Amino acid sequence: MKKVLFVIANYPEPKQSFFDEHYSSRNQIFADMYGYDYIISKGGKIIRNNPTWWKFSLVRDMIRTGELLDGDKLVHLDADMRIDKFDQDFPCNTSFSYAIDTGNSHCMGCYSITVND
Repeated sequence: MKKVLFVIANYPEPKQSFFDEHYSSRNQIFADMYGYDYIISKGGKIIRNNPTWWKFSLVRDMIRTGELLDGDKLVHLDADMRIDKFDQDFPCNTSFSYAIDTGNSHCMGCYSITVND
């Protein structure tokens, strides 16, 4: 079973450098601690005129090409999110989970999947 921490970050400077220094470096520490492959993507072909769909289309492509296999786990974080507490692994105990933010709205900025049939 492979574990992947997946982030899409494609900013103009100086935002990309800020992401790399303050967000990505923390994500890498977490990934190393808990055995994740840390993948940062710059995106791909625009779908439905909005890059937000990359969150799903790029993961779908990873499954279709065999980069993610049955039983593999993927955690997606939006690039403006970072992990600050390293005391426990990210829970990924279901086929699909996502965050509900403090405004009680559904937030797809953070989700996890376990690949299965």
